[in-house]
Amino acid sequence: PKRLVAGKNWEETQVFNARQKVVLPRRIPAELLVCQIRQRFREATSEQPEEVALTYPTTYEPRELNQLREVVYRGFQRSRWYSQAHGKNEEKVKVSIPVVLDEASAAAYFFLYQKILEAPGGLPRFRYLYPHGLNLLLYDCGGGTTDIALVNAHSEPGSGKLVIGVKSRSGLRGFGGDNITEAVFRVLKAKLALEMCRLTSSKDLAGPAFPDKPVTGAELEKRLRA
Repeated sequence: PKRLVAGKNWEETQVFNARQKVVLPRRIPAELLVCQIRQRFREATSEQPEEVALTYPTTYEPRELNQLREVVYRGFQRSRWYSQAHGKNEEKVKVSIPVVLDEASAAAYFFLYQKILEAPGGLPRFRYLYPHGLNLLLYDCGGGTTDIALVNAHSEPGSGKLVIGVKSRSGLRGFGGDNITEAVFRVLKAKLALEMCRLTSSKDLAGPAFPDKPVTGAELEKRLRA
């Protein structure tokens, strides 16, 4: 759903295979997902979340981020049975989604909150251990993207505040955990096929399927296909 929302053709229709083929705008799957999350939250807690922090891949452009915010807002409206008329009120969107963070920075904030603000000693302990501040390199390999951020945290003596700044952000748009899962299953499938061949075929196999030493990507691809 997130990839469909990020595209330039996010408002165009596409055929989706559900119980029956349906034609919907490409933004709808994400909108329905947000709607369901909010409805389940309400069922479990008997209350509405007053504020929502929205995270996004570090490589998103302003256009993609604006599209994501609008879809989340539409999902909120849908969960309340409000009108889905086209054209959003930008001020209402900002009120409904006041916090927007890239995913790597969001992970950094959560880590610092747990390890510093909630830990025994709190800020005084942090200042003692890191008098010049702390640099964190955050690596977030999600389902479809990899997000990286270099974050600095410091606290001035007597301030009672933890100041967090993002020094740099980067990421890979087309690589994530799904790619790793697919690669693992390809290797598993090849090994199963090789074992089945050994058990059922009387012919000698032409050498091992997997090399003992590193080979090029093209060579490995050739062996996997074989």
